[in-house]
Amino acid sequence: MKRDFIKGTIVLVSLFVAFSCSKEQTTEESNLITANSSGEIIAVKSTGVTTFNVATITAPFDSTADLTTDEIEFLYAVRDDEKLARDIYAIIGKSESTHIKAIERLHDYYQIEYPPVGESGKFVNSQLQSLYDSLLVKGVSQLETVCAGYGTD
Repeated sequence: MKRDFIKGTIVLVSLFVAFSCSKEQTTEESNLITANSSGEIIAVKSTGVTTFNVATITAPFDSTADLTTDEIEFLYAVRDDEKLARDIYAIIGKSESTHIKAIERLHDYYQIEYPPVGESGKFVNSQLQSLYDSLLVKGVSQLETVCAGYGTD
């Protein structure tokens, strides 16, 4: 029971974290992660909106019995791990924004016209767009591989 609880929690947290960021996907991509053959857990719409369908999820444990001390500690650890990721990503995002502003100051100094940075995930440079798209597909593919491993005992 504890093992199923831990596996289920890890899968749910991984799915939620991986698909909680806004991104555009095709209809085919929005159906990549499914609970089973009967229902979708997470859908990412082309608008970037992520939906989480709780009705299709089967609980990874058989009862509503009180959690053990180990299970509670595990939940604390998972939350702290997610906080760590959030805090690091926030630092990285702020740092990259600072870098963009620094480059824009150089453009201004040298009186070089430049377009706005634009929408997240969209690039004018076709090589950067291709790189972004391939990294996105690679990330989804790796997530599917990891999640597939949790479906076996």
